[in-house]
Amino acid sequence: MLQHHDGKICILLLLPCAVFFMILSYGLNNKRYLDSSSLFGFEGEWDAAYLLVKKNETNSSLSAGIGDEIMMNNSLRNEIVTLQFNSSLPSSSGTMKMMSTMSNEEENIITSNPLQNANAFEAVTFTLNGKNQRMSASMERKITPTKLLSSSTITTVSSASDANSLLGSKENPLTLVLQISGEIGNHLSKLIYGYGIRWMLYEDYNISTHMVLRHQNNGKWSFAVKNLQQCFPTTRQWDFGAGNTDEYERRQQQQRRLLNIQRKDDDNMFEMNPNCETEQCIRQRLNVIVQNLQPLYNVSSNSNTTNITLPFLYLNSFGNIGYINDQYHERITKDLLPYDFNNPLCCKTKSYSNESVLHIRGFLWEMPRKGKKRGYEELSPIKVATELIDKKNNSSYRKVGLVGRLPAVVQNYTQILLRYNIQARHIQDQNPMQDFCFLLSGTTLLGYTMSTYAIMAAYWGNATTANLYSLKSPERIANDINNDNSYFVRYNFTNPILRKRIQFTLYNNEEQDRIEQLESNVTDSNSNQYENK
Repeated sequence: MLQHHDGKICILLLLPCAVFFMILSYGLNNKRYLDSSSLFGFEGEWDAAYLLVKKNETNSSLSAGIGDEIMMNNSLRNEIVTLQFNSSLPSSSGTMKMMSTMSNEEENIITSNPLQNANAFEAVTFTLNGKNQRMSASMERKITPTKLLSSSTITTVSSASDANSLLGSKENPLTLVLQISGEIGNHLSKLIYGYGIRWMLYEDYNISTHMVLRHQNNGKWSFAVKNLQQCFPTTRQWDFGAGNTDEYERRQQQQRRLLNIQRKDDDNMFEMNPNCETEQCIRQRLNVIVQNLQPLYNVSSNSNTTNITLPFLYLNSFGNIGYINDQYHERITKDLLPYDFNNPLCCKTKSYSNESVLHIRGFLWEMPRKGKKRGYEELSPIKVATELIDKKNNSSYRKVGLVGRLPAVVQNYTQILLRYNIQARHIQDQNPMQDFCFLLSGTTLLGYTMSTYAIMAAYWGNATTANLYSLKSPERIANDINNDNSYFVRYNFTNPILRKRIQFTLYNNEEQDRIEQLESNVTDSNSNQYENK
């Protein structure tokens, strides 16, 4: 008791307590990491477990979440600190671990296995011998996922329970963190994918969600968002930095611990695979997510003050050509993201009624050393003139308007097309959105499948025909590691508008032509030798 100590000791005991509660109040309001030379620092969400701290026999209490860490530096020699974790969480399969570390000591680990109801861990007492010696303690839980069920046996939230506390209910929606990156084409592609996943979760699994947008660190995102909000009016109130917060960083670390993700290449069941665009791939992943959603939520650290649930679903995929584009075409282009054709900053020059529109991306001029090896080579100007345009036997193809981000590259294509008696004009002095509108206005669109900008123009535009071509080259064949002709991008649309509008074609580059010609000559030679025998 305090009365058994002299005045100096009382001051030493009372002062840390007062400072502690001041720091606690500040930390809970601001949710930031603190570190005090005399007491505690803390971070994270604090509603999942209870931590009892005894310091020199003075009791203090603090709530801590799974995976959160308590840190302290002692200000006195021979301070005694006792830590005790008490779990008040529901029972679950798996293990819980309390770990403590001092700067000059071995790790001390106490494990309760299996986790059962509200059993308290035994207390751990340390004597901090050296002044300013650092100690930290944390609690972890490793979940043993239940057996995954097929889509036919998955129980949705509504049929499992009507409780408002269920994650994914209307009152407690699951967070979707949508990672936005790149420029206008990539932004649109990722928004398509994110909202498609959101609609699928609600319509097919009865999971309510709320979207949190997170932009990349590269500064070009701000220019892309400015263009997007300028010409897609519904996005003007969207916060593209809602996920660029300390809260997200904290939640990301908590989720990694919750899912026991220790290495960068470990599978994260709450992240959609980057190239998952087919219906089969998407549904397989969503089945896993829905099956594990509630068990993980029951043992996670959540509070009413957070904007991001734990677990949350992280989306960093493109909706270029696949199931979501096919399924939600009108809903996306007409309802979610209609284009502002009446804004002069969004539309300037439009195509003639009998004029094709051609987009030139110019990847190899941006990536002269690595672009070709990575498969970003486009059709050459001569190939565009003699194959993409000339072999179509369509009079409208003989008149072409060209746009692209690199004027010198587009001008080179224009001049070569003119030499082949194609009426080509280079559309210049426009911003990226005005170029986009020009592509939308064409009745016949020509573009490369490696350009999301061209794909989005085919998707949003009014073209009667959109010819999206792929390139076959030695480099793209070498990148086809599964030998499934992945260099030829194509999709069998069921949407009647897209099925009628979009055509997928494949062309060789000049080097591939030479290789195939040599192979053909060898085959012919061998055939002739056989016949002569």
